Amino acid sequence: MSAKQNVLAMVFDFDQTLIPYSMQRVLFNRYGVNEQKFWEDKEELIKESRAKGVNLEDEFAYMINLILYMEAGKFPPLSNALLRDAGKDLEFYLGHPNYFPQIKGQLENDSVYRDHGITLEFYVISTGFGETIKGSMVGPDLTQVFGAEYLERNGVIHQIARAIGFTKKTQYLHEINKGSNIDPRIGVNDLVSKQDRRIPFENMIYVGDGFTDIPCFATLNDRGGDSMCVYDPSLPKAVEQARHLLQDRRVLCSSPADYRPESLFYQRSWELLKLKADRMVWRMEH
Repeated sequence: MSAKQNVLAMVFDFDQTLIPYSMQRVLFNRYGVNEQKFWEDKEELIKESRAKGVNLEDEFAYMINLILYMEAGKFPPLSNALLRDAGKDLEFYLGHPNYFPQIKGQLENDSVYRDHGITLEFYVISTGFGETIKGSMVGPDLTQVFGAEYLERNGVIHQIARAIGFTKKTQYLHEINKGSNIDPRIGVNDLVSKQDRRIPFENMIYVGDGFTDIPCFATLNDRGGDSMCVYDPSLPKAVEQARHLLQDRRVLCSSPADYRPESLFYQRSWELLKLKADRMVWRMEH
């Protein structure tokens, strides 16, 4: 039986996309850890590993370094609950936490879209801590978060359960597409016909900030979806990076990371959502 395919999805990167810095900063601030030294030590871990013939990936390295810092007493014993609580300290770009409920309401309160059962879901795919994102002010508005995770022993994190690199992010786009993130009976590698996929790629928008989002941009661009880039206009490097992404046609549009209703991003994202919703209505009626 074919899926209804009446769901739209906006998928977001997190650091420098929804917030203006790396989320680990809230932990450094809470516990008085030197942020620059932490990242320098992470790079040293990578160099030491490569000298031994092991290609330690950046996403694993920072998670390992956090455990090493904890074992050295630079952090107190951390738990997933503490990581989630740290999400309360995150500061977002202008327009949050209102953007998600506002644009969702604008879509779902339209009588035509409502009569056709069209809905909008929000996802985050991040190399950062999933628990911290869930504990943030936008956590309640997210359908699902795919982020880095730790296992606990006696209430203390001690082992990596999941690390997400920028290429692995695309796996979760496919899960959202097939619906395996919602229905555990569907495996990410299962063969699912196009008409049975819960959210076709053309019904998705991916929002990121830079070159590490290129695999996700490409995944949607090649399959009929849309990609958007946001940037901090006060950072020349971020502005230049966004210019290159647009110039190279990695993204459909770019705009400052401002999510207020009067902002360029809000207007452009609404235009894309409306186009996709109108296409859904046409398909259902014909």
